[in-house]
Amino acid sequence: MGIRVISKRVVSEAKEKDILPLVLDLKKLGKAQPGFISEEIWRHLEKRDEYLVVRSWDSEDDWYQWLANPQRISIQGKIESQLGRKTEYSPYELVRRTEKPAKSPLYT
Repeated sequence: MGIRVISKRVVSEAKEKDILPLVLDLKKLGKAQPGFISEEIWRHLEKRDEYLVVRSWDSEDDWYQWLANPQRISIQGKIESQLGRKTEYSPYELVRRTEKPAKSPLYT
């Protein structure tokens, strides 16, 4: 069973153009990391400068190897230097999943 890690960043509109290339570098590097499954970037509907990056990993070990990756650390340091604050990381494991049933002609 995989894990999901949510990273939170606050990026002002003035900093977006400086941060975007670094975020794209992280994305490219992360996709090549063993155990990487997917990445989603979410933006808060009301606090337009607040972003969440949701990454899915095969295992907790894969996540910790990514966290220790020297290239990731370097890029992350540049991002945090630009933003003037640390990125918050929150790793989660799936406990339960509920899905909406697919539509079936039997139920229409």
